[in-house]
Amino acid sequence: MLAAGSFISPVRQVLASPSINFTDYPFKLGIASGDPVTDGFVLWTRLAPEPYDLSALPQKSIPVAWLVAEDEKMHKVVQSGTSLAHGEHAHSVHVEVHGLRPDREYFYCFIAGKEKSPVGRTRTLPLSGKPLQDFRFAFASCQDITNGYFAAYQDMVRQDPQLIVHTGDYIYESIYKEGVRRIPVPVAMTLDDYRLLHACYKLDPHLQEAHAAAPWLLIWDDHEVENDWGGSYSESISDPEKFLRRKAAAIKTYYEHMPLRLSAKLQRGRSRIHQRTVIGDLIEFNLLDCRQYRDQPPCLDETGRAPLQIKSCEEALSHDRSMLGREQEDWLRRGFGTSGTKWNTLVQTTYMAPFDYVKGADTSYKTDGWDGYAASRQRILDMIVNKHIDNPVSIGGEIHAFYAGVVNANAFDLASPPVLSELICTSISSGGGGDERYHKTLDLFSENPFARFFENRVRGYALCNVNHQRWHTEFRAIADVQDPNSPGSSLKELVIEAGKVDVLSA
Repeated sequence: MLAAGSFISPVRQVLASPSINFTDYPFKLGIASGDPVTDGFVLWTRLAPEPYDLSALPQKSIPVAWLVAEDEKMHKVVQSGTSLAHGEHAHSVHVEVHGLRPDREYFYCFIAGKEKSPVGRTRTLPLSGKPLQDFRFAFASCQDITNGYFAAYQDMVRQDPQLIVHTGDYIYESIYKEGVRRIPVPVAMTLDDYRLLHACYKLDPHLQEAHAAAPWLLIWDDHEVENDWGGSYSESISDPEKFLRRKAAAIKTYYEHMPLRLSAKLQRGRSRIHQRTVIGDLIEFNLLDCRQYRDQPPCLDETGRAPLQIKSCEEALSHDRSMLGREQEDWLRRGFGTSGTKWNTLVQTTYMAPFDYVKGADTSYKTDGWDGYAASRQRILDMIVNKHIDNPVSIGGEIHAFYAGVVNANAFDLASPPVLSELICTSISSGGGGDERYHKTLDLFSENPFARFFENRVRGYALCNVNHQRWHTEFRAIADVQDPNSPGSSLKELVIEAGKVDVLSA
């Protein structure tokens, strides 16, 4: 993390009242920035002097000053103000900063009472359409804190990305493996449970370092609420009202702990996280919510549970089914590829290709992903073809493996031309399945010729350097997820050439 250091006290009139006496340092959960635009970004922190004691602060609102400067020592302050950390939102702070210069690096910090936060670094985006030579970003997913450490973020910070994209499973709602670290609740169900769980994750020093080093874009997957949930479907709770309460608690807490805009705040049981972010004339990011609006899983069994995989199921192919919900699909159709950028990117949670998990004439597809919502996927592919969208790339996570490939124009017709390149990052720490899964999956490549690369035995993230000629991706792996300071290294380099739909070895 960038050092807090000592800096000259700027703009004294905006400093928060020193009347609050904290029992300990209030910025233990770190600071963050996110959702950058051309003239600003969102700044986040949460006051938590005792992260595992939710009664450590009074329920009253606490004033928190924020400062944005052009230098790390916070001498050249360009904006400042005071925000209230409300008890009803776990004393979190979300500041939407505007009026800054485009394509600039800025620094920021918070002050509460007599305490100063560390100093974070962030940046504004270039103007939409501005010619850019290149852009560097990282994307990550799946960080089960009980399964390992977050050394991948330490390596990521060293690579100095201009933006970090998280494709879901930021937390895990329960214990999936008794591993190297513990969580404060065995299974999160209530608002307090999820707050304790998010605090546990935010205490990780390398995660804090990554949040303080660059702005983030975020979407969620399933474990932010519970495994394989979608819409009103729960695999573990049969009572709809009980699941609705759990989901609302999880979504509210997610907002409380992420650098998200007010538009993402829970309202009428829903939170909007899908959005479009444009990087000059180079990249359009379309961030998708693949959980909140989806139809129930296909082919439920007699107990109302969804099978992990299906051999054949007409419901999965039904034209009426949607992974994104019709409103979000309409939003994507209206805007995807309209920014005039060289690369047009779908940021979603998992792979989009129809991966067949058995050899021979029989088939078996995963129900929780796009294969359970085949028509929804096909509408996106048809849109890419019909709108002649330039250089479409899909990025995701979820499968705890590095993966690269293409998606055909007719997803199930492998003779149809490829129309979408896709890249999947492995997990930050979640288990990958080991050698058995690795060899079994490679053996299935003959059934899935659209697949180009697969590796599940390592943890890490993806680092992308993008220019007008090519999209270069480096899959970076961590040597030992059980070591909090394990070094990272380059596992595989892949290239997508502009004007071509394929992922090739660099």
